Order: sequence, then C-alpha cells, then structure tokens
Amino acid sequence: MQPSTPADPTKMSQEELYRLNIYHETDEVQDKKQLQSLYGQVNEDQDRFIISSVYGKRVLDVGAGYGTLSRRLKEAGLDVTAIEPNPHTRELAKKWNNVDELPYGIYETPFETDTFDTVILRECVEHLDIPAAMKEINRICNRRVLIFQTNLNPLIALARKRIGHEEFNPQKLPYYEKQLADAGFIKQTVIFRDPLAFPLSGGYHARQLVPRYPPAEHAVLWVDHGVTSLMQLTRIARFFCWRFLLIAEK
Repeated sequence: MQPSTPADPTKMSQEELYRLNIYHETDEVQDKKQLQSLYGQVNEDQDRFIISSVYGKRVLDVGAGYGTLSRRLKEAGLDVTAIEPNPHTRELAKKWNNVDELPYGIYETPFETDTFDTVILRECVEHLDIPAAMKEINRICNRRVLIFQTNLNPLIALARKRIGHEEFNPQKLPYYEKQLADAGFIKQTVIFRDPLAFPLSGGYHARQLVPRYPPAEHAVLWVDHGVTSLMQLTRIARFFCWRFLLIAEK
C-alpha cells in the first residue's frame, strides 16, 4: 500500500519509525554472524554485481545501512557519498566498515542538482515513499539509478509470512519501473538473481539452512550461479529468483 504522505525519517519519532517498519529492530550479534557465513558471501557477490553496473564516478548510496556496499564502492575507486537516517545504523557502519554516513533521508538532501552519476538504492525502497523519493533523485542524479531489491513473487510472500517479516511499502517490480519512467529514467534493464544461495543463507532475518562450513557454503554459491544462468536462459528467473537489479537511465 502506497503511503499517503512522505514518511521522512528525519521528521518522525523513533517509536513511529519502528512501528511503521521504516526501521527494523536489529540483532548486532546475529547480523555479524550472518555476514561471516554464507550470507556474507552472497552479500559480497551481490555488491560486486551492483558495482559492475555503476555509471561514472560520483555515486550516492541511499539508506546505506551497515556501510558494506559503500566500503566496497570506495575500494573500487569510486567517489561515494553514503546517507543513512538511522543513527544506530550509522554507528555500526563506522564501527564495522569505517564508513562515515551522512544523517539524511532521500526526500530532502543538501546536494546540488546533478551531483551524482549513479544513485543506488540497495534493499531500501520498501522503506520509502517512492514518488517523493524519485523527485529528489531526479534532481540530484544526472544519469543512472540502480534498484537492488526483493523480487516479490509467491515464494517470497510465503517466506515473509512464515517468519513474520513486514515492510513499510512493499511493491512489485512493475511499480518501480513505472515510477522510474515517470521520473525520467526511461531506458531500463532488469536482471534477476539469487534463486538458491540467498534463501539458504537466511539473510539477516532467518536461520541458515546449510552447514556453516566454508567449503559447503562456497559450493552453494557456485551452484547458485549456474542455476541463475539456466533460469535466465529459459526466462523463468522472475518466478524463482529472490532478488532483482533494475538499471534505469535518463
């Protein structure tokens, strides 16, 4: 359901942000454990995939979370700005990845028009009022937007129901395609991925379903790459993959 007004986290109470699932409660110990197991390998593989799709040098990482992607973008030689309105998450980004995130949401930013070549929204769009966000993104981005997000298919819906996971503004892929096109990002490409390794890893919100044994985890990721390629060749990836990358350009 599309929110009626922009839910700007910089103008809301912490209680309301958590109640609306704009912020989620985090378990630092569990999240770090997951990043050191199969999900950490999946996360790194996803980040490499995202980085390979960046245009230009000046990049904005929206809702940068723990700062992992921002760190990797910097290591790739890119000029990265990370924004994250959640103060607790900003502290962890500094502690875990030595990333200094600016305390902004995406509805109002201090950046000049056309500051960025690429704006990345990695698994944060379900926390946003997208039309309001796109107005600002259109102003500050001169070329490309990357949305990396959950592919809401029946498998995902069932998994979320099983673990009781809710989001503020969950939408399916066509919604983001339309919102980007309306904002002027008309040239679009969609790539589906993560049919196997991600769900088996548990992500941040569920338990890992394969042994926490590095050779086994590497094998799962290797098999996942092969399964993804086969699915993409047969055009069934959108029905079974858990993530997509939407690349949109002006």
